[in-house]
Amino acid sequence: MLKQDFYNVLFNEDEHTCFGPTPFDTNSYPIIDGINSQLTKFFTINPLVKGRTRKGTNVRYHRNLMFEIDNIAVEDQARLIKQSGLPFSTATFSGGKSIHWIISLTQPLEDRVEYTAVWKACYAALLKCDIEADTATKDPARLSRCPGVIRDNGKEQKLLKVGSRIELEELVIWLESHSINWEDFLPKQDFKPAYMQGETHSKAENALKIEWVEKYHMKNDRYEDGNYNYQYKMAWFLLATGMSVDEIRSYYMQKWNHIHENKPVSGASQSSVKCDTIYVPTMEERKAYYKRIEAQEQNAIRKERTIAAYASDIVTDINSDVQVDDESEDRYMCVGVDYWKKDAESDRLIKWNKTMFEKLYGANAIPPRLYDGFSYEPNYISKDFPYDLGARGQLRNKFVRPTRQIVKGDWSTIEAGLRHAFPEMYDMIITYCAIMIKYPKQCLPLIWFVGPENTGKSAVIKIFELLVGLSNVRRVNGKILESDFTGFLMDIQLLIIEESGGWKNPTAVMNMLKDLVTVQGEITVNPKYGVQQDYPFYGKVMMSTNNYEDIAIDGEATRFLFCEMETTPPQIKDYYKKIEAEIGHFVYDLLNEVDFDYPREARLYFDPKEYSNGAKDFLKDLAKTDLHSSIEAITASWFEKNPSELQCYVDLKTIKEELKKYYRANGFKQDYGDKDIKVTFKKDFNIERSGKLTRPDSFAFLDPIKGEEQVNPERRSSWWCLERSQILGEDAIFDSTNIMT
Repeated sequence: MLKQDFYNVLFNEDEHTCFGPTPFDTNSYPIIDGINSQLTKFFTINPLVKGRTRKGTNVRYHRNLMFEIDNIAVEDQARLIKQSGLPFSTATFSGGKSIHWIISLTQPLEDRVEYTAVWKACYAALLKCDIEADTATKDPARLSRCPGVIRDNGKEQKLLKVGSRIELEELVIWLESHSINWEDFLPKQDFKPAYMQGETHSKAENALKIEWVEKYHMKNDRYEDGNYNYQYKMAWFLLATGMSVDEIRSYYMQKWNHIHENKPVSGASQSSVKCDTIYVPTMEERKAYYKRIEAQEQNAIRKERTIAAYASDIVTDINSDVQVDDESEDRYMCVGVDYWKKDAESDRLIKWNKTMFEKLYGANAIPPRLYDGFSYEPNYISKDFPYDLGARGQLRNKFVRPTRQIVKGDWSTIEAGLRHAFPEMYDMIITYCAIMIKYPKQCLPLIWFVGPENTGKSAVIKIFELLVGLSNVRRVNGKILESDFTGFLMDIQLLIIEESGGWKNPTAVMNMLKDLVTVQGEITVNPKYGVQQDYPFYGKVMMSTNNYEDIAIDGEATRFLFCEMETTPPQIKDYYKKIEAEIGHFVYDLLNEVDFDYPREARLYFDPKEYSNGAKDFLKDLAKTDLHSSIEAITASWFEKNPSELQCYVDLKTIKEELKKYYRANGFKQDYGDKDIKVTFKKDFNIERSGKLTRPDSFAFLDPIKGEEQVNPERRSSWWCLERSQILGEDAIFDSTNIMT
């Protein structure tokens, strides 16, 4: 089974849906992008409107219904579903504790109302088979697991079955076998205002009445030229809405230019059996209804949003106990020419729809807050959160502050995780965490986690994700660093790069990372869908890799903090739930108990010596070229023969001669060009040549002259200066000083 077959069943090739590496991604992409990408772990089960974000109102076709069961063992789920006879189209193991079953219909349902009714009917039928599906999956914009992807827990999101789309009639037959009629789950369209006294017909325009009858009463009938029954039946319904005989005749002539010779309109008006009154709501009444229904749906979705909705190893910053605000016009805003809505539980902005806004508040309504554009200003602790940015408050802040209770309490699980990863730098890492919250604009070293699988790298990184807030985190694959598109750098406090290494141009990637680590202020970003722009960037960077060979560093690597993880961590039951519960306690102590000086002169706050360790030294040695190692060996030998010298001066001529001697003495031939030598000194030793100077050459001595002492001659050249401490280490300075003393 191929995952392309999976997507071909659920989507058409020209459709779009949301793909992403986390359950918090919202942007939509063409289906082909999701099929080809190795980054994405999640997708939205139904096609979305092109260019729109992931939410129920942006679903283009209500085709696919998903059912997930997570309260019984996986093997029991498969057995019960098989016994129930559910006509599913695809089945995917989540890699956790459930299987995602999706029914794909050949013809999409008409709207969300019908979609919800069919889903509820299937839910009721499954209940009769002792299967209780997760009610959160009735959302048509629900996320499911992409097949063929390995989760952080090491398990594959495995594709179990790919079938085909089914006719609605087939699903109806299955429902009827369980004595379920899906139309019983349709909501009653009771629009009639409570304040009406005795009125039976609405004041809706005739066009609305005709549309209503065609949609809700004539939907299963098809008009054929000269069809008396169709015209009679429709007139019978239209009369019940309050339209007159003359108005109906006028409509028939306008639409068909024909009324059956047996006079169907007169026949309907004179029928002894009258249709019950049909109340057709006005546009104002519909807006009030849609507003009420939408608020109810949003409240229901938020109440059902739990950790288990996505996976056992996914956590969220949203507190499930937060009360949802009532629907209010104040929650809407216009940024540039786009409409946005503020999430009722957090500061996250949801891409909205102008049409929906006008349905709720009228065609001439505008949002109460208008902005020129977006900007980004991280702030975790101020009481007055800066929503409005710019000199006149004309920019909307995109930073999302995590929702959590910051109180004194236990965070022993977090401590255990940090001590496992940073046993020798624990105190420094605690300060690192405190700076991330107190001074989120401060540049900090890139943390590079390296070590084999199952040593807890992902578990420790999760602590930092929760610390800054999941909405402010972006996870990307290492390959994306060589892409032309850099939109992933917008609106983040933490960039996590997985599967680091294996780049086509490692030098370019490392230079990019160095720039990101030390940038202060704006960077130029190039979104895949959008225009290139300058945008604020204050993100910290973390990387992880399993192989030491994937790390390509040069020079002193002063911007990298290497965290070597080689031992299996202690097994802590419900680890992810515990660190989520403890994060508020951890933040409390970071804000109130951790003392450190601020600011400091170092641009990354910490002096590179504070996070220099054996892992960095090993990786630097591993990354050295033969030429780099040879020059080190030559100069180290010179320093050992001259213990009182702290500096060694060489030029291009000298080092080339010494390299020839060195290679000849070691029994092999090597010939490096001038450019190779210059690049090695600049890149690996981080040394620039001086301008033209006249000075002694540390390696060159004249042959002894009769009766004269040996002389170190001077020569005019461009010199490199190698320090004893750089070649032999810091301790060598003190050894040399003692000898000189």
